[in-house]
Amino acid sequence: MRDVVKSSGMMTGVRRACGCVFGLFLAGVVLAGVIVAYPYVEPQVPRVVGAVSHGIHAIQSQVKWPKPTITTQPGPASSPTVPPSALVNPSANSPSSYLVACSGGVTLTCQQAEVTSINEARASEGLGQLNLPTGFYQRPPAEQLWVLINLERTSRGLAPLIAMGTHYDQQATAEAWGNADPTLGNGIVAGSWASDFGPIAVVFDWLYSDGPGSINIDCQPGGNMTGCWGHRDNMLINEGSTPLTAGVGCIQYQPVALFESCTILISTNVAGSTDYTWAQVG
Repeated sequence: MRDVVKSSGMMTGVRRACGCVFGLFLAGVVLAGVIVAYPYVEPQVPRVVGAVSHGIHAIQSQVKWPKPTITTQPGPASSPTVPPSALVNPSANSPSSYLVACSGGVTLTCQQAEVTSINEARASEGLGQLNLPTGFYQRPPAEQLWVLINLERTSRGLAPLIAMGTHYDQQATAEAWGNADPTLGNGIVAGSWASDFGPIAVVFDWLYSDGPGSINIDCQPGGNMTGCWGHRDNMLINEGSTPLTAGVGCIQYQPVALFESCTILISTNVAGSTDYTWAQVG
């Protein structure tokens, strides 16, 4: 269990790293040294799913997460008003509609279907459709994930993750190779890992399908419920006026060739060199 208690002038909270495997599995995955597989039925697409968790803390239900401070953010996802429903965790998981389109791999058709699923989920929270920057579908997977997280943050009035730091990207990529969460501490206040049909599906899983009954292994009714919506809380972390830098790594998920393994870390430290900045996104 890897927890960091962070205190600032605005709030005191618990940050954690958490990871899950989502999506279509033909066999199973390793969970604490045991092969695990269990059925989950999606309309028209039967699938077997498993998940790996790396340390969502055991007191999740006791943590009081601060409400975001509403600000106006420049960039492609600015929103003049933020509906209250977008600032709290959903009452239920959103259904995914991309599994059929992605059954052959992460094609353009697959990615567009994944974005449709996200937009449908956003509509249920009173948010508009994603305003994707030019050339989004041609971006590397890590950049796609970072852009999507920032679009989700800024549309809720949260400050964007200002840059992808070169050092942090390298660290996140190493963690993705190990199918692992980032190690917290030394400025890293939150992070998550997941594997699915590319980074767009990973963002959908983290933001819109992370509650009870989802394939989040740390949110199973009748079992471990300590990490419900923990990935979403990580992605929408609020550090007030403290700038946040990201590190993102996405590689092919070794057990399932159609999947990509993605890790993101979020830090309060200012990155030295950067691979991509939010100011570059148009």
